[in-house]
Amino acid sequence: MLTQETVDRIRRFRGNSFPVLSVYLNLGPDIRESRSVGARLRDMLRPIRAATESLDHRAATSLRRDVEAVLDLEKRIAKEVGHGVAVFSCAGVDFLEYLSLPRKLWDVAIADAKPYIRPLDALLDEFHRYCAVIVDRRRARIFEFYMGELEAWHETVQEGRRISNFGGWYGLAEYGVRRHAEEVAHRHYRETATVVGELFEERRFDMLMLGGHKGSVEEFLPFLPAWLAKLVAGTFVLDPHTATPAIIRERCTKLEEAYERSLERQAVAELFGRARRARLGVVGLGRTLAASNARAVDVLLADDGATASGVECDACGWLSLTGETCPICGAVTRASADVIDQIARRVIENGGTVEHVFAETPLRGHVVGALLRFPIPDPTGKKR
Repeated sequence: MLTQETVDRIRRFRGNSFPVLSVYLNLGPDIRESRSVGARLRDMLRPIRAATESLDHRAATSLRRDVEAVLDLEKRIAKEVGHGVAVFSCAGVDFLEYLSLPRKLWDVAIADAKPYIRPLDALLDEFHRYCAVIVDRRRARIFEFYMGELEAWHETVQEGRRISNFGGWYGLAEYGVRRHAEEVAHRHYRETATVVGELFEERRFDMLMLGGHKGSVEEFLPFLPAWLAKLVAGTFVLDPHTATPAIIRERCTKLEEAYERSLERQAVAELFGRARRARLGVVGLGRTLAASNARAVDVLLADDGATASGVECDACGWLSLTGETCPICGAVTRASADVIDQIARRVIENGGTVEHVFAETPLRGHVVGALLRFPIPDPTGKKR
């Protein structure tokens, strides 16, 4: 399973004088997708192979070996139907990393001085560890999911008296049975809420989803403490007795995606609001690069799949869209296949966060934007 530790380890890798080849390929759920893997890989790697002509002998030899190493993985990749694949190779230092990804991202092949890990960051940003509680008046099943996989499950059961629909002596017998049933159900809800709270303390999940008959879910909600109720990302109706983990996961995945899209729209709205008021918000690649160079970015928002070539100074880290010489230290710059990836790296290294926006928002026309820690001057002399 993909973890933050894996991504950070790849992020830190350097090929020194050898380029690093990063390849992402996605396969749909149709088994016929596997037949096109070879052709798609060759198309993606053709520009990489051509780029070796401009490299020195050692670097070119290493990169050609990288291309062949990826092509040799065709049969393995073809088995990943319905998944994504990431491969990182640097033959000059005997580095090869293969990752099977739980969800599709954009297809891309990049050879650069560093691994291209922005799609992996986007994947981690997209997924949340969540807890699904399937509840009725007597039984609750609690599932923990991460990256589409069931990690653990728990069950709570409260034995109670069956409710019979009879009147008794002027209805008093029925009333007593029903009141007892209410007490049993409420005790069960309280115990279930306690178990969920204990699981949160242990597992620290990001979201809570509730499912079951509509009445049971509505009855259970008030028994959650306020701090836990804030984690509820959505509810859904299904039969608790027939629901399988696969059905529950499918329903929760839809809620997770809808919740994430909502958070993305909120973040973009805040960004554009700050940018309009000229208060700690910048929109567009040029201003975001300036903010990154000033180490002012607190939260980077990047439109899903957008890339932009540029230049980077290896001596001081200056980034720009163009320029053969760094204006800060005077060193010769190096071409970067995606400066947005370099901005994201810097933001993470400086303790900031990166939000990849998959939702359709106004950011799509501007590619990137950033919420800032402090104002930076713009070319007109105004403060942003």
